[in-house]
Amino acid sequence: MKCRALDPALKAALQAFHESWSEKREDCLHGLDFEALRTALAEVKDRASADREALLARFEEEAVRQGGRVLKASDGDEANRLILDILKAHGVRTLVKSKSMVSEETGLNAWLAANAVEARETDLGEWIVQAAGQAPTHMVLPAIHLSRGDVAGILGRHLGRAVPDDIPSLVRTARDEIRKSILEAGAGLTGANALIAESGAVMLVTNEGNGRLVSSVPQVHIVLASLEKVVPGVAEALLLLKLLTKNATGQPVSSYVSFIAGPPRGARYIVLLDNHRRELAADPVFRDVLRCIKCSACLNVCPVYQVLGGREFAHVYMGGIGSLLTAWIHGLEKSRTPASLCLGCHRCEAVCATKIPIAGLVTALKGRLAAAKGEKLWKRAALDVVLTRPAVRKAAFGAARAARPVVGRKGYARKLPLWMKKYDRFRALPAPAPRPLSRLLARAGATLKGESLAGKKRVTLFAGCLVEHVYPEVGLAATRVLSRLGYEVAAGPAACCGFPAWNAGHEASA
Repeated sequence: MKCRALDPALKAALQAFHESWSEKREDCLHGLDFEALRTALAEVKDRASADREALLARFEEEAVRQGGRVLKASDGDEANRLILDILKAHGVRTLVKSKSMVSEETGLNAWLAANAVEARETDLGEWIVQAAGQAPTHMVLPAIHLSRGDVAGILGRHLGRAVPDDIPSLVRTARDEIRKSILEAGAGLTGANALIAESGAVMLVTNEGNGRLVSSVPQVHIVLASLEKVVPGVAEALLLLKLLTKNATGQPVSSYVSFIAGPPRGARYIVLLDNHRRELAADPVFRDVLRCIKCSACLNVCPVYQVLGGREFAHVYMGGIGSLLTAWIHGLEKSRTPASLCLGCHRCEAVCATKIPIAGLVTALKGRLAAAKGEKLWKRAALDVVLTRPAVRKAAFGAARAARPVVGRKGYARKLPLWMKKYDRFRALPAPAPRPLSRLLARAGATLKGESLAGKKRVTLFAGCLVEHVYPEVGLAATRVLSRLGYEVAAGPAACCGFPAWNAGHEASA
């Protein structure tokens, strides 16, 4: 992976969004028992997973009874072929699309373009990134990485005329162009937030009117949905909706919630995609991943996503949950880079609408990657030798401390010399402090060894590598607070806590 330089404007935008979203989500959940709701939804998804084949058969029966056709695709290429066959059968050369992450998963737009069919996005964010020749960077807000000025520039180049960067002008331009595309198209494609087995209905949740237009104006409507979207009935779909909108955008409910059923105006096709989801459902460790409702709350709280965004932290699907989906959908090796970026902080798990243990599963995925593909020699040495042997670890940090003169003024390693250029992505590693915490505590008079003094409460501080060698001021601050509270502070052994090895999937070393 070649990492780009960090973008301060992107970081500021993502952190501002996080703060706004957090406030709105908290307001929406006020008075509700989020824990009880998400426990109930997790149970619904688990029951649906256990009974998936029967539910899919019931959904197909009801959808066909109402005049639709249900087609089954084992992988992305087959789904794309089925959709192309539908368009050819109806003589369609232009397809308009509502937002569909599954179509991003299958690479539908590029497939159709290679077969002389134009796919036009109608979701505002998707339309913008398509005009820019980019991929979505968020599962709910595809263009979150772009500023208002960026959007005006992209649309100006795409349309061949100047577009003002004020919001009313951008909205008016988008509305005019997207409506024109919908009226010209021969077919429309949507995703699905839920497939309702008892009625054969499709639930579609959007914040723009394009979803309803795409599914009703063209003569041909195609639904592209993955197998795990099926639920037994409307009650379960409404429970999903209750959490989806609050977790995704901090809204009590989205602007448009559609239940599409009944005889179609022209023709309706529903393409059900597997793409290794049955394999994932059979995995006893990772099957919880299929509970995901793509609300993206996990992205919104992820500290790595807030810095890097979804161009770096993704392979089609973003973030920690994205790495888990990628491992099955696009292959284990494709998941290596996004999985490696997860810090294991578990913030995602606190907001997940279906209680998926995302961070824990990413750690398990790293273990599978290490077992299946092996690790580079330098990484094995660092995890299995340096971190597990105190003498070697002490010598390594000592050598790093001796190299402080080559460190930049801000305390981060400078660009590496040419012969080490391939490791340059690590150039932001912090420099070790001039003195380790244990030495500073000794100078400050903290007890390092011996029995607790009579009548004195005692706390032993196990600092770990980062506080001991890199951020000793954290340990000193903790010591001062504890001392003021009447505790005698003793420094524990400068041992590695094992987290680096654990987070890299090396359970034995940890």
